[in-house]
Amino acid sequence: MVNSTNPERRKILASLALGGGALLLGAVSEYMSNKALMQVNELKPHLRQVESTIQNSASYIIYQDPYGRVYAKNGSNGNVDYEGLDASNVIQSAVNTITSENTQGVIYVKAGQYSLSRPLTLSPGVSIIGVYPVRSNVYPAPPDWPNSVIYGGTVFTGDGTFDALVGNNVIGAALINLGFRNFRNAINLGSPDSLGISFSVISNIFIDYPNEDGLRIMNFEHLLISNVQGILNPSSKLLHLINNNSNWDGGNSVITEVYAVGNPLYTEGVIHLEAVENALGFMVFIRPQVNMLNAGGKGIGILLENKTSRSDGLSKISMYSIDVEGPVEEALRLVGVQDSYFNFHFSWSGQAWTVHFMDNDNGVPSISNIVTAPFGSILSDSAWENIIIMPWITRISATPPKTAGIYGLTIVKHPLTGATRPAIYAGDAYSVFDNMYSMYEPGRGIKGYVTIPPGQVRVTVNHGLRLKPAYVLLTPHVVNGTVPRVAVDNVNDESFDVVLSEPQASEVKVYYYAGTFPQST
Repeated sequence: MVNSTNPERRKILASLALGGGALLLGAVSEYMSNKALMQVNELKPHLRQVESTIQNSASYIIYQDPYGRVYAKNGSNGNVDYEGLDASNVIQSAVNTITSENTQGVIYVKAGQYSLSRPLTLSPGVSIIGVYPVRSNVYPAPPDWPNSVIYGGTVFTGDGTFDALVGNNVIGAALINLGFRNFRNAINLGSPDSLGISFSVISNIFIDYPNEDGLRIMNFEHLLISNVQGILNPSSKLLHLINNNSNWDGGNSVITEVYAVGNPLYTEGVIHLEAVENALGFMVFIRPQVNMLNAGGKGIGILLENKTSRSDGLSKISMYSIDVEGPVEEALRLVGVQDSYFNFHFSWSGQAWTVHFMDNDNGVPSISNIVTAPFGSILSDSAWENIIIMPWITRISATPPKTAGIYGLTIVKHPLTGATRPAIYAGDAYSVFDNMYSMYEPGRGIKGYVTIPPGQVRVTVNHGLRLKPAYVLLTPHVVNGTVPRVAVDNVNDESFDVVLSEPQASEVKVYYYAGTFPQST
């Protein structure tokens, strides 16, 4: 049945299932080479093509009549193999049939609301694709947000006591165009000792009122998640990604266009990355958005949490164009996170903290990160080893400890008028770099540190970039309560000099970040 010679079916299955992992791997490869947005735009027409041709290519077509009876039509011969009033039984029977043949297949679920009585258990190579859901109000105002509902497309409904989709070792699958309402977790994949999902795509997912998580995925890698929207219950999360096993590290995964409308009483992140037993890294996020206008000043927008004793427990994470709107306790909390990049597009309405850098319980600090901070930022950086790039009109609070260790510009220059003003206020503890519009990005530059001995003022760094750096950022450590002034000199294809303005009685450690191309912030 599934191994049809139909060329369209074979094309779809090859693209979506295990044997066709090249689509996902190709997308991931392009993302990791700074072409993420282009890849998202290229993926969308492919997904639309999948939806338009899937009815002629699916292993099973699921639909229901006006009386709520659900049918599973065989895509090869047109026969109805399974039917009944219980959508869970009908759809699970279709999944089991494909699995029993040890093949790959697509289950197409036509538009409608399907009431589930128990979880649907997924299998490797089995994809579930529906009709793009429609929400009554995607960006609701705070008084009206509970009335926003999914009213079109393919929607699964539950009673809040069980998960909708579950499974382990889900490999080479696609979950596309699906809505979920009133489940414990909409999608719950993986366990401490099992792979959750890999070489797969999750796209166009709409989730209303999960009691725990919208997407809860444990132990994953090579995963593309695109366009996930959710309206949450108190204390629930939209996206919860966990690594709990040394066999998987979340590598080469891309998450783009995640949007959540918040609710009061959050205790953790609406978007939550958690490294429990093994490293989690090499992931790219594009446009994560959290609307917390109704949160009453409580909760955390985005939480990255390294619970391991490893310095690389949560590292090499890139988040582009972060939006956190509304009064919350923290927009972004980093716990034991290192070597990562966070770019804010927008953040406003009275966050107590914009970015909060913290050590974890094992003493692993949040260091070597780069943050492009939004307007009105309040940040903490007790480790003194992160770079904060500040835009025009950003005023950092002068009240310790919220400004301790923030790195930035001594003078901020308006990009249009050329007007300047101090960026550091009385009582702030800062190190300094001079290039507002450039930054180090892993893989395109180098980073490290030099130690200038007592009484000396100059050290040469052999950078090994083979090209003259387009920029060099320096961040000296504090010496006896003051920040030494440093500068770069003699920049060439092989080396550059780090120079103190005057010799110090103690040695001075200076971190450097150098790259061969300018990168706009």
